[in-house]
Amino acid sequence: MESDLIAWLRERLPPHPCLRLGPGDDAAILDMGAQAGCVVTTDLLTDQVDFVVGEVDPKRIGHKALAANLSDLAAMASHPLSAVVALALPRHGGQQLAVALYEGMLPLAEQFDLTIAAGDTNSWNGPLVVCITAIGSVTQHGPLLRSGAQPGDRILVTGALGGSILGKHLDVQPRVAEALLLNERYELHAGIDVSDGLAVDLAHLATESGCGAVLDVATVPISQAAHELSSSSGDDQSALDHALGDGEDFELLLAVPPSEAERMLADQPLGVPLTAIGQFTTEEPLIELIAKMATASATGDPRFLSDPITPAEFDELEIEISVLSPLELTDDPLTLRLGLDGIYIRRGCVSGCFLPQVATDTGWNKEQFLSFCCSHKAGLPPDAWKEPDTEVYLFTADVFDAASRNIKN
Repeated sequence: MESDLIAWLRERLPPHPCLRLGPGDDAAILDMGAQAGCVVTTDLLTDQVDFVVGEVDPKRIGHKALAANLSDLAAMASHPLSAVVALALPRHGGQQLAVALYEGMLPLAEQFDLTIAAGDTNSWNGPLVVCITAIGSVTQHGPLLRSGAQPGDRILVTGALGGSILGKHLDVQPRVAEALLLNERYELHAGIDVSDGLAVDLAHLATESGCGAVLDVATVPISQAAHELSSSSGDDQSALDHALGDGEDFELLLAVPPSEAERMLADQPLGVPLTAIGQFTTEEPLIELIAKMATASATGDPRFLSDPITPAEFDELEIEISVLSPLELTDDPLTLRLGLDGIYIRRGCVSGCFLPQVATDTGWNKEQFLSFCCSHKAGLPPDAWKEPDTEVYLFTADVFDAASRNIKN
């Protein structure tokens, strides 16, 4: 089967300047020329995890497998050069499945001037596994890393987020051209592609940069697919929840100096929108951070939805949290005492908090209290408080007087 597949592939692969020796030998030979640097990335996709073979056209699976690698190259602002493809195929129908996979990859490879240089196949009794390694080159403007964000940088994102399961997770449009254009025209400090979800990938970016991050959830661009999912029967997540946590959006998430961000937003140089959704900050002591978050969250407090705080009121709002108990990290968030304990939730650089009286005023149960804090304050999936990599702290604080809109000792 492998020799037949190689023969079929050879007939369809166009010549490429960096490919000195392609499929057929034990290894490929690439001519990297005077490239400033070589960028290498690998993605492994599996049936029943990343796709379901019996439910989708295998061409779309092939497209997704290569596109995921191209999205990684885009995140590094690098030129795609070549790829090697390894397939573990089911014993029955493996040849036809392999051909369909490549038929999904080849148009995308041609679009981005990437050559498929080599690969391997095997047959087994398990599900389809696709592993692709892509190689790119660094441009004269250098690679875009996760570790360059600085306090004060604006957080920018391309496109719209959420609801990828309705089709975008298969029909991926890697932002290669967009990343190369932005890296050429503007000063970018850091970048990542949104594959694990906005909240998680923002945490990756900030953690690698040694920064904190403040996400303005009101500005997050939400896709129509996310709205469709949230309104579907049996879905208990909001469109924002989907935008924050679904993942596989494959958009660019960037750290940009403030003045440069303003220029990018004014220019809108891409075929998809650029949106500012927050900024990177310095790490702060937890108590100071909670005090700031309590003040800032007043404009979106769920108790004031029918009578929102105006900008003028917000400017005059004085909140005092002069006494907080020591913050206690808990292994079991459900031990919190409703109406007595506040919560501070953090995963990586992303965090949010609720003062104790929010639960009293809303009538939420413990699960609702924790879930709403995750989704609407920390920008995390609603169930993030259940995950082992999410830290949940309990504390006590002064009482918020909803009538006077003040915190009093």
